[in-house]
Amino acid sequence: MGVASSIARDVNEELTVRLEALDKVASTVTPAMMDDPHQLQKLLDQRLIFPTLFNAGSYIVGRDGIIIADYPRSAGRLGLDLHDKPTVGRALREGKGGVSQPLIGPILKKPVFSLITPIFDSQGKVIGAIGGIVNLGLPTFLDQVSEAIYGKTGEVLLVSPQSRTIVTSSKKERIFERLPARGVSPAIDRYIAGDEGYSVLMNPLGVEVLVAVKRVPIAGWYVAVTLPTVEAFAPVATMQRHMLGGTLLLTLFATCLTWWAMRRQLTPLVSTAQKLNAMAASAEAPQHLPVVRNDEVGTLIAGFNRLVDALAEREQLVVEAKTTLEAALSSMNEAVLIVDTEGRHIHFNDAFVSFFRFNQREECFASLADAYRNIEIFLPTGEPVPQEEWGTARALHGESAINVERTLRRRDTGEIWIGSFNFAPIRDPNNSIIGAVITARDITEAKAAEQAIKELNTTLEARIGERTADLEISNRSLVIAKQQAEAANRAKSAFIANMSHEIRTPLNAINGMAQLIRRSGVAPQQLARLEKIDIASQHLLELINDILDISKIEAGKFAIEAINVNVQSITANVRSILAERAQAKNIKLVIDNAPLPGPLLGDPARLQQGLLNYATNAIKFTAAGTVTLRTRMLANDGDSVLLRFEVEDTGIGIPAETIPRLFQAFEQADNSTTRQYGGTGLGLAITRKLAKFMGGEAGVESTVGVGSTFWFSARLNVGLAKAEVKPLAVADPESVLRNEYAGFSVLIVDDEPINREVAQELLEDTGLLIDTAENGAEAIAKAWETNYALILMDMQMPEIDGLEATRQLRASPAYRRTPIIAMTANAYAEDRERCFAAGMNDFLSKPFDPDRLYAILVKWLSQNNA
Repeated sequence: MGVASSIARDVNEELTVRLEALDKVASTVTPAMMDDPHQLQKLLDQRLIFPTLFNAGSYIVGRDGIIIADYPRSAGRLGLDLHDKPTVGRALREGKGGVSQPLIGPILKKPVFSLITPIFDSQGKVIGAIGGIVNLGLPTFLDQVSEAIYGKTGEVLLVSPQSRTIVTSSKKERIFERLPARGVSPAIDRYIAGDEGYSVLMNPLGVEVLVAVKRVPIAGWYVAVTLPTVEAFAPVATMQRHMLGGTLLLTLFATCLTWWAMRRQLTPLVSTAQKLNAMAASAEAPQHLPVVRNDEVGTLIAGFNRLVDALAEREQLVVEAKTTLEAALSSMNEAVLIVDTEGRHIHFNDAFVSFFRFNQREECFASLADAYRNIEIFLPTGEPVPQEEWGTARALHGESAINVERTLRRRDTGEIWIGSFNFAPIRDPNNSIIGAVITARDITEAKAAEQAIKELNTTLEARIGERTADLEISNRSLVIAKQQAEAANRAKSAFIANMSHEIRTPLNAINGMAQLIRRSGVAPQQLARLEKIDIASQHLLELINDILDISKIEAGKFAIEAINVNVQSITANVRSILAERAQAKNIKLVIDNAPLPGPLLGDPARLQQGLLNYATNAIKFTAAGTVTLRTRMLANDGDSVLLRFEVEDTGIGIPAETIPRLFQAFEQADNSTTRQYGGTGLGLAITRKLAKFMGGEAGVESTVGVGSTFWFSARLNVGLAKAEVKPLAVADPESVLRNEYAGFSVLIVDDEPINREVAQELLEDTGLLIDTAENGAEAIAKAWETNYALILMDMQMPEIDGLEATRQLRASPAYRRTPIIAMTANAYAEDRERCFAAGMNDFLSKPFDPDRLYAILVKWLSQNNA
């Protein structure tokens, strides 16, 4: 196949070169040249390469197929009509070139074939064709076929399948020979149809040949290489004969060598087998065999020796395991019996021997070994227990965790006893059952104890029932007492709230009338008396506030805020509040603040309240000297800080035995102190409770005659609260009302005539137009008649209270944005929340300061007016 492929490839390349040469010349021909045969003839004459490619010349035909230029001119082909030639006709009609079938040339009278390619104009239209002729009777590129030698009698052929003609052959006499007709040789027909490859067939001379065929694509031809099979397979036959003789000789030699080698190898193996047989017949343990050679037999003997060692080690492990098992079973208090799959007893421990009242182990073993019988266990009636009632058979069938408890009788004494028996299967590594284990123990005493406990539990349950009934009665009493205490606490809170309201109402009238008298102008002596009234009322107000704080703390209604805290501002405020008192007693007020991280979050009002309580007491109990307000940081964990607030004085000091009572409500150092200095004893108790609410504690360190240091601690978070938008403070709110809001209508709603009068006169002095109402119903009626700029609303009033009146006013579009200010003696935080929930804008607690009243009106009138 390699020869055929090589020749076919060369022939295809030579034909391709010639067609490409024709294509190149055809591309230079123009329509004008086709109309001028002289130019075409000149073109062919100038193509010097053509004679070497086409040994019989070349020509050009017009669109009608007639030769209009011919080289050489002596060929005499001018004017010949070739349009009926298949290759020329396809080139002119379809524009496809190619290789023609070989034929006897009409001019040369020799075997020839042509190569044709079309000539196109610029639009791709065929305007003629150019061809080259190859004379097979002269030397050509196909001589490699005719001159090829393949074997001694082989042949190389170039065949045109279309005409079933041999184009050329290595045997000259076969050139242009016709192949057999279709159907004569199926193999030739297959190759004519386009197949390639190998086959064996009969040639025209009747000789069987081996054929290899390869196509020549550009011409549609194929190259065939044939060789008689006798010549082709002669080397194979010779090789087979030589190999057969050699094989016979090698087989004979190998047989002899194998016999000798087997005898040599088997001699020590036979000797080893004899020694193993003798060792098997002996009762002694297997011993090592000598290794005499380092071959396969030696390796086998060495493996046997290792097996002997492994068996010895396993035997030792078995002995050790058996010893361990014996020791484990001997240490057990329970009787243990092991049986095989037939239920025969194969092992037991010492506890088993004593459990069944055998005198010694040998006696027990002999009893069990007697036909492998079972130990007889007797019922109280004296009959043996049927074996089917035990769990051995169930355990041997795979059931686990079997427990049997039976009341039995001793076979030797007749004593009744209770036994507990457990049965479980024994499995090998493959999970197959190989036996069962039975454990037994005497539970007679345990059962007796259990019965005693049950009897005890019966009486115990009765006693527990009695105690439970007592406890239920006590619990009901406690619940009733708790409910009564809660009711009393609510009554106390309500009483304190009502008391606060009832005291604040006349107190507001007292303060208000004093303010009105002061504003109307009085003599200095009367002004001094009014100041004393104001001081007394402030003292009474502080007492009321302290009582309310204690009440709120005890009722669990006290709340601590978490807003921005400025410690420096707190201490400065306290000093500012007490500066006048300290100066009156010639006491120096000192502030000592340590550096603190910031910003901090907490309740600045309660911090100031605690510090103010301490500082007020310090000035009260210090005749002269110094009072120091001090702050220190005790701890800082990054998220929060623990601060200590101190007030140190140089006062009278406190005896040590009195200090434990100081922070209790309504307690002071002693009765004489109470009479000399006054006070309720609530401030310190409130400060300690405030400190605990803020995560701290409170205490005092004091020396009689030297002074005291009262302190409390509080934990503040590190951070910054959401910024609060506060209205700008007004320096003189009364003047602002008079100058900017004179003539604005304001409604005062209060059921207390004196309070209405005080508020009315204070506001009318600023130029405001004031209306009053005694209750909510009257306020609503007046609001429908007059459009008020602002309403001051009391809470507790007859008919309709201030909350309901506010809700009804807010329901009207005319009063949805009108400022409504609560002006009430109710001072609880929940009162403030109820006012805001009803729709009020702000809260003014009685008794109120005139400046505070003016400031609130300026605040809300300015916002509403804006």
